[in-house]
Amino acid sequence: MRPRARDRSFPVGRFPTGCHNAITDVLGVRVGHHTVWRGEPGDPVVARTGVTVIDCAPEQPWKTRFFAGSHILHGLGQLTARDMIEAQGFMTGPIFLTGTRSVGAVYEAAVQEALGRGDEVPIPVVGECDDGYLSSAEAVVSGDEVHAALADLKGGPVAEGCVGAGTGMHLFAYKGGIGTASRRVPGGHGGPEYTVGVLVLTNFGADEDLRLPHGIEKAGPPDAAPRPGSCIGVAVTDAPLHPQQLSRIAMRIGFGLVRTGSVGRPGSGEIFMAVSTAHAMQGKQTFVAGPFLQDNADDDLHVVSELYAATVDAAEEAVWNALCAATTVVGQEGRTVRSFFP
Repeated sequence: MRPRARDRSFPVGRFPTGCHNAITDVLGVRVGHHTVWRGEPGDPVVARTGVTVIDCAPEQPWKTRFFAGSHILHGLGQLTARDMIEAQGFMTGPIFLTGTRSVGAVYEAAVQEALGRGDEVPIPVVGECDDGYLSSAEAVVSGDEVHAALADLKGGPVAEGCVGAGTGMHLFAYKGGIGTASRRVPGGHGGPEYTVGVLVLTNFGADEDLRLPHGIEKAGPPDAAPRPGSCIGVAVTDAPLHPQQLSRIAMRIGFGLVRTGSVGRPGSGEIFMAVSTAHAMQGKQTFVAGPFLQDNADDDLHVVSELYAATVDAAEEAVWNALCAATTVVGQEGRTVRSFFP
């Protein structure tokens, strides 16, 4: 495993991390990847793509609803089921990430998976970034490859960089892909500690946008000139937040990107969502037991404020982790996106 951002002296913020410094530090969250690597430069079809899956409900993923919210920094992209999230305040099923051309194939495979598990009306969540700089237009994942990513779901450390959906992605014209991080936030009045984890699919930024922390230097300019690209960011927390609060959490992922240099270029789609695992609803259940953190109570307000700050820190480090983990990739027509670090 390549050194992560904090091993290379990137800033880490003031909050402690979870055990793995990953989105899987939130209890019950699992991540799976399947990398699709077909063809070599000069072949008619070259695939540098894949699928990444985030699952919050190991027992009944398609029958469990979680409160959720979303936010768009710049909208040249796609996150399916966002209408449901915004109108109803919840989501169900795993969250799928992939390349732009594969959204339909992943959606269909997710529907078939859900129907096979007895869900009558599946509305999958699929987010995308464009890996077309390295992958041919014909490079689309198959249903079997989506199921392979689902079969890979597990807790613990999360593979980062050029893996799963991150295989063909770039970051500030260097190689990018998957990055993740987590933070722990104390509860108020001696209450329970909360964890927030962020996973990003990075495919954004130009070389001149990159704002490296003091003491971090790049070896030279990148060799590639891909389009601005996009970023899908997912935050999951065990804090009892309602959908409006979760939309604000999702917004803070964008603040983390801005710290690294993102300006939301016109050709870029920065779309974020946040999920709370605190109140899981089974089937069509609508009653929710237990309170939410209150925005108008002094002690709860402090905890919510800290969760916002922790999300920004985790999102920033997740981006740096993607930059640190990614390795050089050669794709269609010999196009090369090299790693930031040798």
